[in-house]
Amino acid sequence: MLNTHARRSVTAAITLALATMLLGGVGAPAVAAEQTASGAATARPTPLRANVPLQVRSSRGAMLHDRKGRAVRNRAGQARRIARGTVRTYTHRVRIGGREYRRMARKGYLVRLSSLRSLPPRPVPKPRPLLVIQGDSITSQFNDRVGDPQRGWWSFLAQSKNARVLTDAVGGTGFAKRAAANGVGCVTPSFRERLGRVAAMRPDTLIVEGGRNDWWDCGVGALTPEQIDANVAAYFADLQKVVRSAGIDRVHVVTVWGTGDVVGRAPVVAAVQAHARLAGYPFTMIDLVQKETRDGTHPNAAGNQRIYRTLAPLVKVELGR
Repeated sequence: MLNTHARRSVTAAITLALATMLLGGVGAPAVAAEQTASGAATARPTPLRANVPLQVRSSRGAMLHDRKGRAVRNRAGQARRIARGTVRTYTHRVRIGGREYRRMARKGYLVRLSSLRSLPPRPVPKPRPLLVIQGDSITSQFNDRVGDPQRGWWSFLAQSKNARVLTDAVGGTGFAKRAAANGVGCVTPSFRERLGRVAAMRPDTLIVEGGRNDWWDCGVGALTPEQIDANVAAYFADLQKVVRSAGIDRVHVVTVWGTGDVVGRAPVVAAVQAHARLAGYPFTMIDLVQKETRDGTHPNAAGNQRIYRTLAPLVKVELGR
């Protein structure tokens, strides 16, 4: 049997709990009863409804509180505080004795809401389109480092389009031409043999930079115009299949020629231009003058700028459908 004092304490606790249930969320303090060992009812924190994790910054030296709203102190008896401007993630909103707090996600301490201010939502970075270059040494000999004298035309182009960029470029190769590697001839895959790599990159825009090496073949020497045309035609037939299967939205074909090997230029350019346009891909021919090359073939800094500025208004780089 409970004595009179105990019955009154229990009755008071039940009454307080019922009042909280009825009035909670309508402006009344959300306080529940907690029975102590002495039989007295004390307030304990009650989570409010808005328990969405929130990243906030302390607007001043925010004091830490325990789960009952008492100040947390160090060994010297000084109140522990969060440094001003510190960013933390807080979870549950808690109300104790009419005051509202937020619970720290990691440590579990409570911090007064009045000491916190919300951060603006983090901007979600927009996805950037991917530009892929398949090419030869006019692409492979250069890099993507800002300020480097060896920065490539394709790096400038990608930056101007706010695009990511990847390259599949091997010096000495062509549409059907292999190149030597480590002193061994005809072992480096041609453009056509590397189309699987391009498909795996899933570009939004593909630039095919080539043709400069396709007037001859290792182990064979100079090719006839008919051989050049057959090699280029085979490449573009396979390229069209890859473009469809990989969902590549845009393809642009460019041939860059310096002042060397002028005899092989005409049949190569004629074949590349014809088959690119037959496939429905825009074609651009860029002839570099001597001062834009370092060896008659490869562009110098001025040549890279020339290629970039020529292609910039012609090439569209956007996210695919």
